[in-house]
Amino acid sequence: RLFQIFENFNVTELNLLKLDTEGHDCEILLDTFNYFFENYKSNKQIPKNILFETNELNSKENIKRVIDLYSTLGYKFKPYREETPDSDGLLYRT
Repeated sequence: RLFQIFENFNVTELNLLKLDTEGHDCEILLDTFNYFFENYKSNKQIPKNILFETNELNSKENIKRVIDLYSTLGYKFKPYREETPDSDGLLYRT
């Protein structure tokens, strides 16, 4: 599980988290949300940017759930590449 890697390696700052798990990106982000939420509430670091697949390997419902959940942490969403908007998405915090 992704959050265990953060804990085991004591990750305290991360500029970019890039996922490419052939259709499991949203599942991983949904699974990791509570860890990021707890860190956010206690003013600990969470990734500044998250790049993940938004292609046909991920369901539209899961993509929407990820975007909606992560927006509660101050993330905004945009397609990573304008020429292929259904390929990858970027969650970013300003």
